[in-house]
Amino acid sequence: MVAAIELVELGVEEIGDHYGRFRLHAPEAERAMARSLRRYGQLSPMVVCLRQGRHELIDGFKRLGAARQLGEWDRLVVRVMEADDKAAKAAMYGLNRVGGRTTELEEAWIVYALVREDGLSQVEVAELLGRHKTWTSPSGSSTGSSRRRASAASSFTDSGTRALPLPFRTAFS
Repeated sequence: MVAAIELVELGVEEIGDHYGRFRLHAPEAERAMARSLRRYGQLSPMVVCLRQGRHELIDGFKRLGAARQLGEWDRLVVRVMEADDKAAKAAMYGLNRVGGRTTELEEAWIVYALVREDGLSQVEVAELLGRHKTWTSPSGSSTGSSRRRASAASSFTDSGTRALPLPFRTAFS
């Protein structure tokens, strides 16, 4: 179960990015966020969970990157959620799905991690993420995007992960 606990201010250095391995780095979007942060301030809280005693970011990667880039922000407002690894990955997917801000590759990384790291079946992953079971299955769907997502998730091999940027490589090695 995922439950929001509270809004708090954290130092930028107190916020980890363990789950950032499931997001593509978008330098231009981060620069745009930096301009927005400088002009308007932080308009919405980021979302974190506690993982091994550290606050780990679930939502707000561009805001955190922008704050670090600017160097003007010592503290940021975050919503702390109670979530284990599975729930954190599901929350990452759900929070970013609303605005259509995840790519098929990012979805594939989350699905892959839930299956490989957390031991869920593809059907359990689909249920956890609020999707139909065919969404994670290459053979059960007639949509190209479902086949591409499942194919990408199932094809992470040792040789294939060497081509990924370093933060992602360690996730799938």
